[in-house]
Amino acid sequence: MSTFNATTQPLKEPTAVTVAPAPSGSTIVPAIDLLRVFSPGQWEDFALEWAHSLKGRYQRVERCGGAGDLGRDVVTVVSDYEWHNYQCKHYKEPLQPNQVVLELG
Repeated sequence: MSTFNATTQPLKEPTAVTVAPAPSGSTIVPAIDLLRVFSPGQWEDFALEWAHSLKGRYQRVERCGGAGDLGRDVVTVVSDYEWHNYQCKHYKEPLQPNQVVLELG
């Protein structure tokens, strides 16, 4: 099986999250809008949990994010010969085709 990097971290089971009732008069922000304010680390956590939710498709799911990750924020192993790489980025505007081409190399 492929080895990615000594800095990979196995997935830790997420802790349960509960939401306290909103105080009277508070505005409740839709969950989709919370994605817009994720920090870089929160984006990687989100992608990691999403990939882990597909664990039936993958033999292994690892987070590699950080300095020197070579664009490998979340790596999933399908088989000895196939793996998927997820690079987590957050843009203010929708991506244009020329930006996508730059990322793919």
